[in-house]
Amino acid sequence: SAPTMMSCGSAIQSEGQNPAMAFKQLEYKEFNKDIVAKVDNTQHGNPLDHSLLEDSASFQENHDDDDAASFRSIATEGIKLKNERPKRLRRWGSLAVFSSVCAAAAYDAGQNEPYSITAAQRYMFILPLSVACLCYAVFALCLNGIGYVFVDDFKFGGLAAIVTFLAWLSNIVVTMHAKTSFAVNSIGEIKFANLYFSSWFSMIIAGLQMKTYTTKRLGMKPKSLVLIMWFAIVKVTFVMFGA
Repeated sequence: SAPTMMSCGSAIQSEGQNPAMAFKQLEYKEFNKDIVAKVDNTQHGNPLDHSLLEDSASFQENHDDDDAASFRSIATEGIKLKNERPKRLRRWGSLAVFSSVCAAAAYDAGQNEPYSITAAQRYMFILPLSVACLCYAVFALCLNGIGYVFVDDFKFGGLAAIVTFLAWLSNIVVTMHAKTSFAVNSIGEIKFANLYFSSWFSMIIAGLQMKTYTTKRLGMKPKSLVLIMWFAIVKVTFVMFGA
């Protein structure tokens, strides 16, 4: 909410400041209150919230316009960070669940396999299990404010997203094309629906997760038309490659 004329006049008269500078300070204080309210409404008890509140209290009085603008940018990024957190939490959790379903389905199929287990069949069990363990670990970090700082960092979360996508890309090739695949037969007919569809869901979610990190890393807008077109082309290519 913008400061009123009465509040500006009283502040200028009481402090004897330049009117323009006094109005800027009052405007910044009002912006700071909005930041505090937005952050406070997201999640109470988060360490990121407390640090932002403490910084805002010490910053509002003792810094010039350039520093205030810098803090404004930092505070805005803090809000974006909080808004991205639940989305990434859901994607990492969903990827962990679907990967677990694939591993369980492959294990169940292996238990009922009348012949000896092949290398491709082992791969269809070991890789989803490994990805699921990684995703559960990242999901647990997302539950904590400090841990999410690492998840949001491209050097950790971004690389994890890229690794999981490439892992699932390789697994989808084995699942769809191996002669001894548990999911499909030699002509591509579905033998095990749980394994087949969970594999595709896992790869799609892994691709979406990787996209969020790469777009942020490259400084691209999330809804860029060119990005959407390229992402659609890549997805269609993967579907045709795995069919």
